Amino acid sequence: MSREAPPLLLAAAILLWGQQTGLWWIAGFGAVVIEIPRLLRRRELSTGDFRRMTYLCTALVVGAAVLAFATRPLGIARAATVEWFPIACFPLVLAQRISIRGRVPARSLFPLFANLLSHPVFDSAVDVSYPYFALCLFAASSANSQTIWFYVEMFVAAAWTLWLIKPKTTRVAVWIAMLVAAALIGYAGHLRLHAFQATVERTFAGFVPGGGQGPASNVRDTAIGSVGTLKFSGRIVLRVQPQGGGAPGLLHTATFTSYAGTQWMAPNGGYAVLTSNKGARSWDVGSTSKQPAHVRIAMRLSTLPAWLPIPDRSVRIESPDDLLIRRDRFGTLQIDDSPSIATYDVSFGSDASADAAPENADLFVPAARSAVFTRVAQELHLESMSPQEKVKAIASYFQNNFTYSLYQPNRDVKTDPLENFLTNTHSGHCEYFATSTVLLLRAAGVPARYAIGYSVQEWSSREQAYVVRDRHAHAWTRVYVGGNWADLDTTPATWINIEDARASRWESASDWLSFAWFRLLQWRRLHGNVWTTVTALLALIAVAIWGFRFISRKRVAAVTRTRQSRGADGIDSDFYRIERLLDRAGFGRRAAESMQSWIQRLESTGGNHVSIDSLRPLLALHYRYRFDPHGLRTQDRARLKFLTESWLSEHSHMRTWWDKMRGRR
Repeated sequence: MSREAPPLLLAAAILLWGQQTGLWWIAGFGAVVIEIPRLLRRRELSTGDFRRMTYLCTALVVGAAVLAFATRPLGIARAATVEWFPIACFPLVLAQRISIRGRVPARSLFPLFANLLSHPVFDSAVDVSYPYFALCLFAASSANSQTIWFYVEMFVAAAWTLWLIKPKTTRVAVWIAMLVAAALIGYAGHLRLHAFQATVERTFAGFVPGGGQGPASNVRDTAIGSVGTLKFSGRIVLRVQPQGGGAPGLLHTATFTSYAGTQWMAPNGGYAVLTSNKGARSWDVGSTSKQPAHVRIAMRLSTLPAWLPIPDRSVRIESPDDLLIRRDRFGTLQIDDSPSIATYDVSFGSDASADAAPENADLFVPAARSAVFTRVAQELHLESMSPQEKVKAIASYFQNNFTYSLYQPNRDVKTDPLENFLTNTHSGHCEYFATSTVLLLRAAGVPARYAIGYSVQEWSSREQAYVVRDRHAHAWTRVYVGGNWADLDTTPATWINIEDARASRWESASDWLSFAWFRLLQWRRLHGNVWTTVTALLALIAVAIWGFRFISRKRVAAVTRTRQSRGADGIDSDFYRIERLLDRAGFGRRAAESMQSWIQRLESTGGNHVSIDSLRPLLALHYRYRFDPHGLRTQDRARLKFLTESWLSEHSHMRTWWDKMRGRR
């Protein structure tokens, strides 16, 4: 029932892939090339040829993946790698089209495990047309094209394929009815599945440990309640260059309002796209009557969407790249599309924060924790203070009575970790301080929110900028006093020294590598066309080298086949039959004696028993067959056999009775 996919079907799949990914010119070229073998004379390809094609396809897949992950954010790199699969696997499909057999030896598809694949099933040949057809559809579906026409095109392509391989006994009307029903059910099912997934994410994001963490769902999982020592790397994630004025102490990435379990959430944040200013790649995020400070930030992106770190009370963002920036009601910025490094200038120092006004959620304390925070608020006599005095009293309470620590001992699982922090250990990391401060302020009637971001405090003379590392990630409180939102950091300032003291001894070397890689990515971003040209030239050189080696290997393989056709090193030469006969007759060759010397010796010892003159042309042919890399031509090989038979017939009197009984000459 399996039939080879017609070239037109493969061409249609390639064009569908090109339409979805935008690679029209490559798709058109591939669709045309796939038809060329039908117009030209096909030829036989060996298993070695297909094996080399497999190696080439593997190299192209690995190369595409390395290039994608080195130059693009992680999320985009994954999709880009999948999109390039049809190009990487195209040589193998083309080799099958060129081959007379129209099949690929199964063993050649696994060249690294050829010695392990001893099962007879791997001795057969397979058709890779339909797997390649499915690969094209899979790669096309990875592109960000969300129209109904893609589903229609996929359905037509799949229906065409199923029609080609359907059993001949199937009734056409029943087959069409079942196909249409499957298409309708599939379309309705994938819509329902998408809606169900969105519902589950909205409902359970705050209750699944680590679930939904990140900008896409506005959920932040904390390490509150974890025992042992927290470890953070020294990897550089941001570079901050002051352009006018000082550098900000904190860079804000996200704000959250609701706390449940060990997670902070920002429900109903309502991301909206920021409209750039006309004629410029700049976005207004606030207003001011003062002279703002300016800072340039470079951020290496690993995933998208990503939070965009900015100083508090930012006014404007400018970037050489056309960024897609979204903002929620709490001031959190998110980018959905960017090169591997996002570089942007920020003006900050406005009169007031642009964050949303306080709401009921900013005063809510979970019922399970209300008692302990109310008790602490009463002990501090906060009820009789003004909002400003409450903020100062709470900041003083944490500064004077608590210490910073990355280590948390084992505790009674029945005790709430925040209650244990407030009443027992009085020691924890920034998430303990920020969360406790938020809930204590709320218990005292002051609106507060939980904020995360980075602390800016390490200057690098090498880069002439502040470097921000993974371990500089920080959490603090946003408090509403005097009609405006302000940052409040109650974590003891010693946390910076404690974190830096745990730096790796190899950090300096890794910083050099990070700086070099950062400069390379910057150069690529500024000289994208040059980078593309260099990459294309390197690819052409690699293909040229591979082609040269392929041709060279073909020549070596031809010589090898010639040698194999005459046996291992020519040991099947007919001349050895003469040598064996002379040896049994007492005229054998001595140890370490060449055949040339042997024949010369036979001239004096053989007498009338051996015809030496007729042995000389035989020996010349034997030497050519034995040592010439190109072997003997077919007619010369036949001549060697004929002369040997003639010589043996002439010297038949030298055969023993045992030879005659065995029929040997």
